[in-house]
Amino acid sequence: MGPPPNNCVHVISRSLFVTPLRLFYSGLKIEFAVDRFPSRVERARHLLAASGHDSAAEFARSLRLPAGGWHCRTIEGAGDEDQDILYGYGDHLLWPLGEGVTAETRALTAAVILGMCAPGFFSPDRPVIWSEARLARGVALVKPWSYYAP
Repeated sequence: MGPPPNNCVHVISRSLFVTPLRLFYSGLKIEFAVDRFPSRVERARHLLAASGHDSAAEFARSLRLPAGGWHCRTIEGAGDEDQDILYGYGDHLLWPLGEGVTAETRALTAAVILGMCAPGFFSPDRPVIWSEARLARGVALVKPWSYYAP
């Protein structure tokens, strides 16, 4: 049994006098578009050069990345639309990006997080590896303990 689909929220009540307990948080949804570049890796390198950072690891250190380990669930149909997606569900956003963040910074943040995602998990202490396969998939980060009882 794994987590339910991204559009589901499971809630149970232990009694009438206890507020419902949320069992599942679908976390952060991330996709990185190819835009007008020949490949996603080239676009990520262009955005990195435009940001003024020397490496993706240096840019990652400047971010407040989601803490701890997360499961990565591949989103079916990701990459069909030509847009960057980086958002969380509900009031438990992983970290605030702020209002003054540019579209390029959001896209580069999505590329860095996708570069840190292994096939099944994300950890902020992993190296950033950009490949076309990693950047072309869409993922949803899921907290491991959010859908199983503690």
